[in-house]
Amino acid sequence: MTATELAKAAQDAFAFVSAQPGVTEVEVFAASNATLLTRLNYTSHIPSNGVEEPKSVASRGLGLQVVFAGPGGGASIGFGSEAADLTVRGAERALAKARQAAVVDPEFVSLARPTSRQARTLTNYHDQRLMALDDASLVESGWRVVGGGLRTFLASSRLAELAGSDEGLRALGLILGGDVTVLQERVALISTAMPRVQTDESTLITAFVTAMVEARQAKGSGWSTGTRLDEFTDEAGVEAAQNAVASMGGARVPSGEYTIVFGRQPVTDLINNLVVPACMASSFYSSSTPFLGRLGRAIASPRLNVYDDGAHPGFMGSKGITCEGLPTGPATAPRSRAPDQARRPGTRGRRCAEPAQRLPLRRRRGPSVRQPAQRRRVERRRGRRRSGLARGARAPRARRALHRPHLVHVSDQRPAGR
Repeated sequence: MTATELAKAAQDAFAFVSAQPGVTEVEVFAASNATLLTRLNYTSHIPSNGVEEPKSVASRGLGLQVVFAGPGGGASIGFGSEAADLTVRGAERALAKARQAAVVDPEFVSLARPTSRQARTLTNYHDQRLMALDDASLVESGWRVVGGGLRTFLASSRLAELAGSDEGLRALGLILGGDVTVLQERVALISTAMPRVQTDESTLITAFVTAMVEARQAKGSGWSTGTRLDEFTDEAGVEAAQNAVASMGGARVPSGEYTIVFGRQPVTDLINNLVVPACMASSFYSSSTPFLGRLGRAIASPRLNVYDDGAHPGFMGSKGITCEGLPTGPATAPRSRAPDQARRPGTRGRRCAEPAQRLPLRRRRGPSVRQPAQRRRVERRRGRRRSGLARGARAPRARRALHRPHLVHVSDQRPAGR
């Protein structure tokens, strides 16, 4: 499915949903993606195909974020999607799902809106050759990686000394395994705030290889990433074979503390699997993040700089627009609290040494039940007796609870100690 066809499908869905009664805003997201993969499987001592199982997985679908007019001028928001069917009938089914799933949001303002400062900078950055890659070219890419690994094995003087002959070389159990993967993505977006269809196309190609010299229990890995087919080389196979040969006769590192420098792959793994999930709202609500109670405080070394540019040309994760249709661009993680932070009561206009901590609170469903005044006085007296406070005395600040009858505290969310 071409970008033009995808844009037309998004436009038709937008026109249909916008005309339905009760719909005040709508955001349409249409996507057509494909993943191409070929496996690498070479063994010197067992008959093998070298490159096998070339396959592809294609998917397409339509998503609707819809704002419905609610009673009393309020708004309810619902999301619905339909896989495979990008026609108006598919949009109709997605709208029905959005109506069924809609929930009232009294604090809703609007869907994403562009600002005058934003302008798209990354356009037409995908590789046409990767987007139109055929089966033969996919298999050829796999053989390119395997060939690089085999040439590295054959050129190794250490392996030649061990083997002594071609038969001896095969008997060492030289193994290459892994895959070459190509990702093709097309999206189209349109919304009430941005009524002109936007499209975005991106491509990438990756190779991950593991090489082994089985007779010496040696293993090494290699990888490569790129966004263009003409930049794809045998680098992953060469690196894996070199690392396997270099690990022959290796020794275990004694236990202890060592200073290490992470490469790109482990840094990516740490960010994707530890840091980013810990910063998500769901992690705070489930109390599964190490950053609980750290609002406004340092959470990393001052030597660490975190910078992200979603529109940097040639990078794997770069995109022209976000899933809401807004332009991507640079972003730097804050290194300190905002200088114009709010002043706390009782500071007489002085700036605080630390920003005020706020508990994450959720609004209780239904009206609160207020206790009679006499019962509240009895409860206060009981509390003083339990805490050993004299009549009329107030508990220390650290022991006074934050109580709001119309709010519910999220479990295990506490302000950081002063």
